[in-house]
Amino acid sequence: HFAHYKNPKPHPDPLLICAKKLKIKPGEAVYIGDSITDIQAAKAAGMKIILYSNKKAEGADCRTHSFRALPNLIKSI
Repeated sequence: HFAHYKNPKPHPDPLLICAKKLKIKPGEAVYIGDSITDIQAAKAAGMKIILYSNKKAEGADCRTHSFRALPNLIKSI
């Protein structure tokens, strides 16, 4: 079942609701997204962000375009 929220990304509400449902602190989460709004939402929520893209974007903690790289990137941040 999907969470209901009033403010979509880049507002942090969707990410904060998910963290609450998972019973974790936002600082314990790593968000993987593919857009500037994902970066903005994750930063506003206090989460680390991995940009899944071939293109560079300011604000991401790291970037990749390989699913295989994700576990090591998550460990590194």
